[in-house]
Amino acid sequence: MSSKVHIAQEELALYAMGNLQVEDRDEVRCHLQVCTGCREELSNVVGDLIALAVGVEQHPTPERARREFLKRIESESRFRIEEMRRTPVPKEKDCVD
Repeated sequence: MSSKVHIAQEELALYAMGNLQVEDRDEVRCHLQVCTGCREELSNVVGDLIALAVGVEQHPTPERARREFLKRIESESRFRIEEMRRTPVPKEKDCVD
């Protein structure tokens, strides 16, 4: 990804939510190191996601569904943490246009 090309808002949202593949995430991370405009847009996207999360009407979750949901999150979180440990964070010198 060239520093002259900006990242689409949808891709920034996926990045903010941690839903990009490792290669795409690393490309976005490298681009953000050099692009002020995309960093500002990422900040706006994160703010929008927070506002959306806070603005959703909350309903109590049935206890069994809640336990299953939390168990799944824990399992996926462990996988993501292990994946992140195996994947080095690109340094600025590793980011090539």
